[in-house]
This record gives sequence, C-alpha cells and structure tokens, in this order.
Amino acid sequence: MEGAAIRSLTSTPSLGGCLAPVARRPANLRLLRPGRTAMQGHAAPWLCKRRRLLGARSVCCLCVHRCRTSNLHRILMLLAIYFAIGALAAVCQPSGTQTNTCKSGSCEMVGQTEVCTECQTAGHVPIDGTCTNVNSEITAAGCQDNSGGAPSSPAKCTKCANAGYFLFKGGCYKVGKAPGNLICADETGTNSNPGCKVCADGYFKDASADSTLTTDPCAACGDNNCVKCKQATTENQCTQCAEGYFVAKDTAEGPCISCSADSPTNNYKGVAGCAKCTKPASAGPATCTECQADKYLKTITGGTPATSCVTAEQCVDTYFPILVGKIKTCVSCNDNSNGVDGCEKCMAPSEPTNKPTCTKCNTKYLKTAADGTTTCVDQDKCVTDSFPVTNAQTGNKCVSCGDTDAGIPNCAKCTLSSGVTKPTCSECNSGYKLEGETCVSTGGPNLSTGAIAGISVAAVVVVGGLVGFLCWWFVCRGKA
Repeated sequence: MEGAAIRSLTSTPSLGGCLAPVARRPANLRLLRPGRTAMQGHAAPWLCKRRRLLGARSVCCLCVHRCRTSNLHRILMLLAIYFAIGALAAVCQPSGTQTNTCKSGSCEMVGQTEVCTECQTAGHVPIDGTCTNVNSEITAAGCQDNSGGAPSSPAKCTKCANAGYFLFKGGCYKVGKAPGNLICADETGTNSNPGCKVCADGYFKDASADSTLTTDPCAACGDNNCVKCKQATTENQCTQCAEGYFVAKDTAEGPCISCSADSPTNNYKGVAGCAKCTKPASAGPATCTECQADKYLKTITGGTPATSCVTAEQCVDTYFPILVGKIKTCVSCNDNSNGVDGCEKCMAPSEPTNKPTCTKCNTKYLKTAADGTTTCVDQDKCVTDSFPVTNAQTGNKCVSCGDTDAGIPNCAKCTLSSGVTKPTCSECNSGYKLEGETCVSTGGPNLSTGAIAGISVAAVVVVGGLVGFLCWWFVCRGKA
C-alpha cells in the first residue's frame, strides 16, 4: 500500500518531482549516494539525496528529480499528513522488537516505545504492547475475543475484562506499568474494575468505554503538541497544549501553535525566538514569558506585541540585559525592582556596585555616590556636597562641589545661589584651605577651627607642665 501511494505521487506535477516523505524506503528501492539514480522497478528514477531526522522519526525525502525549494510548503503538508496517519497505524521499525511478531503496519509509538496493535500469529495477542502466546499474562489481563472467551484464533484482544487492565488498540495494558502508564494515569491498586478512570496527557477519555469494555477508554488526541483534548483530532479540539505551545482560538479549544510561530492561525501568532508563552486575551500575538537560550525577554508597556525576544546587543540605551531569577531579561532602566527608579538611560550592571549605572534621569536629578551607585533625586536633594545643574538635553544632575568643570576643585561643601552657575564653597577638602573663592593647598591636612583650638590647649598644657617641673627641680635641688 505504501508503494502504491508513493507511485501515485510520482505523476503529480505540482510536487515538482518530490515524493511524499516515508518512514523508510520501499523494499525494492536501494538508497543511493548523491548523484546516482536507479530504476529499481519504478516508472521514474529515485534519488535519496538527503536523510533528515524529523521529530523522533528518521525520514528520507525521496525525489524523482532535484527538489525545488519553492515546493517546501507542499512537502511539509505531506509530512504532516504522514505523521497524522502514522499515529493511527505505523510501519514497524526494522530495528524494533515487533518486526518478527507484529502484523505488518500494526505498530504504534507510545512515547518512545513501539507497541503492537495486532500480532502475526493467531492466538498471540498484544499484552503491554508485545505479542504474547496464551499464558498466565493473558489470563491475568482477561483478554477476550469477540465471543467473550479466551483468544485462540484472533491475533488481538477485543476486551480486557479483569481489574487493573484496560484495552488500547487491540491489546491489554496493565495500569501503572510501562508503557500503559503513558496512556492511563491511574495508579496501581486504585482501580478495582477493568478499564481506566483518568487518561494521561495527550489522551482523552471515552466515557462509553466504561460500560462495554470493548472500546478503548483512552484515545490519542492526535496532535503531538496537545496535552488535553475533547476528542481525537489533529487540530481544533485541544484544550491544553504542551509547554512552548498555546491554544490558538477564541474559545477554550482549538489547534496548538508554537510560541515562536510567525505565521498567524485564527489571527493568533507567537513571538519570534520565544520558548514559553501564555495565550493572549484576544486574537493577536502571544505574551512571551521566556525566550530561547540566546535571547533576552523584553517587555514594552502598551506595545504591540507587548513582549519580544532580543539579543544582548539590542538591549541598550533605555534597557539593560540581566538575569532575573533564571530568565534572561531585557529590563527597563526605570524598573522598580532591578533598575533605577526615575532613570531614562543606563548601562548594564558592573563592578563594584553590580547595579545598573544610570546616565540620564527622566525629570529628576542624577546623583552619583562615592561608591558609584546612581540614583535619581529631586532638586532639593542636591545639597551640602553637591549642587543642581539643569540640562534638558544631557539630563539634570547633582554635580559634586569639587567638580573640576562646573564646581570648585577640592571643595567639600558648597551652596548655589539663585541666578548663578558657579557654587560658593564653604569648606575645602582635607589638606586645603579656603582663600577667597578657591581651595588652596596647605601643604598638609586642612584642620578645622575646633581642631586647631584643641591642639593649642594641648600645647599650653604641655608647656606649662614642663615649666612647672623645671622650676620644682631647680628650687628643690638648690635647697639641697
């Protein structure tokens, strides 16, 4: 059947010579090195030029002639159809364990495990996905045929009648045991009846199965990115998507699309470079919550989209790159938690403060502490050791009294009178003294008036004590 389907596609001109991707080549098709062709019983030469790993399956794109890039979308569409059909009945893998025991075309992937849905030999039935001859395992599962008895001639089960087992595509699976635990979420010992109460992620519950036991209680959603759904389908019925995907529909159910999808689905789309996201309140771009490894999450208040994923080089000027929790984030300079309140422009955190360095405040005045920490303050906070300088273009600043350009070099304290640009110094740094409006070197530490008075008193005490001692010495010695 596979070969017939492929041959029917060889004459389709719209494919530009490309044939449908298949799980593996037909038996009479020999894989060729690039540049070689062979008839091998087919009407047209086959050429397998590239072998790509798509998802969890190895798929070879078979071409009559060189594939045209313009037909890529058609090939991808055929690939999607192939995987959808493969979810129902897949060809058993040559290297798998089911090739010699499972009926051709009756294999299925459950997670990473290949299971059989119908055996080759009559009387053998799938138990936990593997063909088993009539024995205690089949008896324990309660595997029955259409007549309600133990299987003798059929190669699959139509009912699993015993507690702790459930039916899935012709086989009986034990609750709580692999691979059945990927289909049914019930735990061992919690189900006193046959069947399954709660299906695992990626499967939906068929309520009618509980009464008949001849219907699979759990059916696959059909969409590999769907975690929970209402019924088996390839799209439009998913109610919860896997991480990295979201439901693209106004209602609670719909198709799952990637958080990074550029093309819209039902007017919903992802964000380029996004790894995790949340569904928007209405049709439009998703809200990204975490970007791919090499990108930083940037949020723009009132923007459309509100989030984007950018490189560190793009996170500059009014933003800076930082790790918030475990998420690479492009943070606004004005961010209350990680930025500088009132800051408009900044640079990324660096030593010694490990905080962002603000270079311009919104309307307030930029003040830099001795350790390099920057803050944005009101004008009346530019006092004592600094004075305010207003500049709409470069930004307002609290300038140090000792600033060599706008202030007075070596000045420690100053005031700025109204209508003037230069401050008036009231105290110089240590080692300098105030002469007129400048601070000049004293050749040593610049002592305050109190310090000088203290030193003078100490000197008088020392000198007075020395004079008294000498007088006593000479007087006493003279009498002696």
